[in-house]
Amino acid sequence: MAEAVAGCDYVLHVASPFPLKVPKDENELIVPPGKALSGCCARRYAGVRRVVLTSSFAALATELALPGPYTEEDWTNPDGPGVTPYVKSKTLAERAAWDFMAREAARCSYQW
Repeated sequence: MAEAVAGCDYVLHVASPFPLKVPKDENELIVPPGKALSGCCARRYAGVRRVVLTSSFAALATELALPGPYTEEDWTNPDGPGVTPYVKSKTLAERAAWDFMAREAARCSYQW
């Protein structure tokens, strides 16, 4: 992925697969955003100045019955009952982005 973003100043990660039917293998939805996110995280090797990652409310406490406000502490349980592969993929990608920033922010000039 670093090669794919080489020469880019900015990378926008704005979508995940959203099929009309739930796939037989949930990894069809989980793997692509993870690979793209990994590529975005590799931006420091490719000279990309900024990555913008959009998310979805799907990553945020979908099983909570109460209205917000919500905080960064409220997450969908990716293994919770009724969690679809799409919701799981959005949750895992969003958590990976936050984890990456927690590890890398002190070493880099990333802004979050």
